[in-house]
Amino acid sequence: MAGDLGLVQKTVAIVRAVAAHPDGIGLSDLAREVDISKATCHRVLGSLEREGWLALDPLGKRYRLSLDLVFMAESLISEGSVARFTFRVLRDLTQSTRETAGIDRLAESEVMVLAEVQGPHLIGHAPRPVPRRLSAWRTSTGRALLAFGDPEVVRADFERDAGRPPVSAFASFEAFAESLAEVRERGYAVTRSELEDGLTAVAAPVRVGDGTPYALWVSGPGYRMNDEQVLETATELRDAAARLGRVLEQGGSRDGVVDVDAIGAGILSH
Repeated sequence: MAGDLGLVQKTVAIVRAVAAHPDGIGLSDLAREVDISKATCHRVLGSLEREGWLALDPLGKRYRLSLDLVFMAESLISEGSVARFTFRVLRDLTQSTRETAGIDRLAESEVMVLAEVQGPHLIGHAPRPVPRRLSAWRTSTGRALLAFGDPEVVRADFERDAGRPPVSAFASFEAFAESLAEVRERGYAVTRSELEDGLTAVAAPVRVGDGTPYALWVSGPGYRMNDEQVLETATELRDAAARLGRVLEQGGSRDGVVDVDAIGAGILSH
């Protein structure tokens, strides 16, 4: 039984990792990313491909989620599901803030963008692949989540990248970790030109019971998101995160993995 459980966990990790690469990922890169041997990865990938869950590009030798899996998952999602509710929350945020909004979760030392809804401005975010992974310590969602978790998971990334452009405002990892106490106290995080030059982002954690599985965010050009706009956005994000947290908890799921992570596979049109 323990061996079966280990294989199930590895299979889930592999599917999630493939979902995070819409353009596909090769065997070697996948094995490194999930820290599972190439032999085991190859065996699991082969089974998933035979079952029709994954598709292999015969030329590029890269694995992607298959349309079979996309269609299967979409058929299971009802109008009242957490996934659809989450998209409604994101659409409401874009309408009220006039900026792009999304939802992320922590994936070790990175955050995974599970979904985003573009704002109405012509000047803003260019369309970007979803799901995608970003630095946790440089992002507002990463900080919102790390404030309720273990910041040590990003120490190596911080010490490797803090001196690279855009250069971190924190003199040390200890200073960064201490700053998370303020994030925890006020209930939101803000980053300005720390992931991309000129980009301001605000994020609020989604609390579910004693856990913090997700964070909602809104981001846009710094010249539009001044201090007043950031405070207004933070208030809206905290309210939206609280609503989503209640829905997840009332749905009997402490982490919402079944429904909300499905968004990251791109199975819903919005």
